[in-house]
Amino acid sequence: MESKWFFCFMSLATCLSVMAGELKLVENGKSEYTIVVPDEEDSRNRVGEAASVLQDFVLKMSDVKLPIVKEAQFAGGKAVYLGKTRKSINVGIPFDELKEWRYTKRVIDGDLYLSGYDASANIKGDLEHHDKEYLGQFQGFNMNETRAYREWRGTHKAVLSLLDNELGVRFLLPGEMGIYVPKLSEIVIPDDLNYQVQAAFPYCNGRVYGDRNLTIALNHNDVPFYKTYGGHSFPTAVPRPYRKTNPEYFVLVNGKRQPDYGPGGAGHLCVSNPEVQELIMKELERQYDNGFRWVQLAQTDGMVKCECEECQKLGGGDNGELLWTVFRKIAEQMKVRRPQLKIVILVYHDTKVPPKSFETFPDNVMLEMCIWKDYPGFLKTWEKFHDVPKIAYIYFWGAYNSYILDPCRNLKYLADNLRIMKENNFLSIFKCGWGQAIGLEGPQYYVFSKLLEDPYQDPYALLDDFCNHAYGKAAPVMKQFFLAIDKALTMPDGGSTLDALEIRPRHVRQMHMHSFPLYTTKYLDNRLWYASTQDNDPLVQARIKLARREFDFLKQRTFLYILSEAYNAAPCPELLAILEKQFNKATALVDSWYDENGRMKHQPGFDWPFLGDTPKNVLMFGGGAMNPSFPPELACGIAPLKEALKMPLKPEDYNFPVTWIHNDRHKEEIFNGHDSKKGTASFGNGDLETSFNAAYDKDNLYVFIQAKSPNNPSSLKAVGHDGQCPLDDSLEIFLDIEGNRKKYYRFQFNPIADSFAEARRGYQEDPLHPDFGREDITWNGKWTYEVKYNAEKQVWNALVTIPFSTLDTKRISYPGAQWNMNLVRHVLKDGKTTRSSWVALPAETPYDNPDTFGKITFGGFRY
Repeated sequence: MESKWFFCFMSLATCLSVMAGELKLVENGKSEYTIVVPDEEDSRNRVGEAASVLQDFVLKMSDVKLPIVKEAQFAGGKAVYLGKTRKSINVGIPFDELKEWRYTKRVIDGDLYLSGYDASANIKGDLEHHDKEYLGQFQGFNMNETRAYREWRGTHKAVLSLLDNELGVRFLLPGEMGIYVPKLSEIVIPDDLNYQVQAAFPYCNGRVYGDRNLTIALNHNDVPFYKTYGGHSFPTAVPRPYRKTNPEYFVLVNGKRQPDYGPGGAGHLCVSNPEVQELIMKELERQYDNGFRWVQLAQTDGMVKCECEECQKLGGGDNGELLWTVFRKIAEQMKVRRPQLKIVILVYHDTKVPPKSFETFPDNVMLEMCIWKDYPGFLKTWEKFHDVPKIAYIYFWGAYNSYILDPCRNLKYLADNLRIMKENNFLSIFKCGWGQAIGLEGPQYYVFSKLLEDPYQDPYALLDDFCNHAYGKAAPVMKQFFLAIDKALTMPDGGSTLDALEIRPRHVRQMHMHSFPLYTTKYLDNRLWYASTQDNDPLVQARIKLARREFDFLKQRTFLYILSEAYNAAPCPELLAILEKQFNKATALVDSWYDENGRMKHQPGFDWPFLGDTPKNVLMFGGGAMNPSFPPELACGIAPLKEALKMPLKPEDYNFPVTWIHNDRHKEEIFNGHDSKKGTASFGNGDLETSFNAAYDKDNLYVFIQAKSPNNPSSLKAVGHDGQCPLDDSLEIFLDIEGNRKKYYRFQFNPIADSFAEARRGYQEDPLHPDFGREDITWNGKWTYEVKYNAEKQVWNALVTIPFSTLDTKRISYPGAQWNMNLVRHVLKDGKTTRSSWVALPAETPYDNPDTFGKITFGGFRY
């Protein structure tokens, strides 16, 4: 609460705006005022640009153009002094207090003074990846910027604050159509204006928001002196060439140094190695010498545990404690080598648990906290380190979540979490995702941005402010529209639906239909239509059309999900015809958004990527970190579904009985009967047919495979354990032992000795781990396979033995239990790899999707 009362006190103490009188900047279509700027030259024209912004907006508001002159040419009279002029110094503007983004607005003796800190951070070097990402250069924005963008423009901030708070301008959305400018015959300012402040969170980087005016007005400023690597500094400190020259720098796994082992691009380090530590410190020094004063220190993504004796001793077998021990040692040494440097340690994955071996950090340490959800609970575990300065790495938005391009956060969530950050010594925020849906989420972005100034504002009053200025006479209806979206994203306890309901693997259809079912979608559609009839102002209509364009995509998806679910429940030609019509309608909508070169068309007047400028196929059917927005069964269109009317349509239609083995003789009987096809299932055709049988005892699951193979497998090259099994002839077994179609184990082998691999998906519970929701290829299960080739019959036989203990289960393999399973075979024939599987579903659904697995049922004990 101290932070809250302090901020309120500062606001009262510095904004004493009792209406004792008025400074009339414009009156009766005229102005007596001149904008005066410092005489000193500035290669970045910081104050000059701020002056042009003020001149431009006053002209738009009143048709009066204020002249701009340098102080030496000012002939006298009433003035608006910008920046560090001699007059500003003489009247006592406290420039020594105006550091970073702190600024002041004052009226003194009838003149207006707008000042802030205008300076370069003096960072050397060329733009790097995360500079370009922040600037939006990958989307074609700010292409002429250099590292000189790392600066402060405090006077520009003061001008924008005046326009917003005193003159009634609103910076709502990117682009000309996103700015509200009132038309005024008279522009007045309180003549006792005396305001000096800095936003609660002056830095919110990761991505700009629109042009310079919007970015500064809404506090999306980069931290000029902070070198971030986007999360992982190790690969820069110890780059790829060392893998060949110094393998000892990398993790020891299974008795050997493995630079190319593990997730996140590999390159995981042996951090106990003194030479590795020295390379890390040299990288910290290099960035400090480039001008940075905060430098990120962060392990590789999904760091693999090093099995060397020293790493095990330092961390006691705990990867997190190993890192904390080494990071503390590095911080202590850097305090001597570069005393002014702040080391920003990433609290992520292995380091998300606080250190156990020490109670305090050196005072040159900051923490960058990657909190997926539950900020109060997470920060409670870090309570003893409350006073350590922090950066928040936030996952509030991003097409990687289960809402993908839908709105995804409610207003209470934004306010609650920013207040928690303020009360826990967070200094800045890094956005991992931002601005993908400015039409439907524009108010959320605006509210979040204004809360950066003061997180204790009422978020719903800020929503009112947005709607009133964006939508004119349509504001009441648009407020109903956005409140309905807010309600759809709010749990009964006020929390976020995304945090409460998102599952892994992500289920886009489930999240969309929870928040935007048919009745909600129809209500939103009605409100948006009605709003469009309320105000004919071109700017209002443009903003409603922006929301309409995004909403139509949301609406089409709701209808697609409903109809595809209906068809899946009752497949028939009549329903398929309706689904086809809706699919064509949704596809035509998306097609209309792209030009002949496949580039997304931006919404006129809004200079910002539309839906993230996502490529068309990715927008509909997913790719990279983004899940499909259309039902995945439509990935190949309607034609496969028409064909599928002749096929079993659901994985549940496949159900294979697994026999209980009560002794070795019975085991031989089961598998020796394979040639007669007794009790087997088959897939594939002709000379590539594959059949299998399955059985179990108290310890193991057994799968016997017989595969036709015109080519002798002995020609295959063995790749050992965990190699990339060649697809010339390989077989994969997928097992979902929990039966909930969320996780699986995968076992793959070639029909030769010593050529096998295994993996699992869904068992990584840390949502920030790079293998979260993906296959973990570092998992090593204990299983065996035996293969024999019959050249006369041109078949190979394999017995796969999978111990229940390697699946971490004993209770599930009981009589009557059901698992989900699929078998997939890859064979090279006539120069082309063909694939066949036991469960063959329509639309070429990915075979590693647990939704496509058939069932196996464990039979009763036989004695």
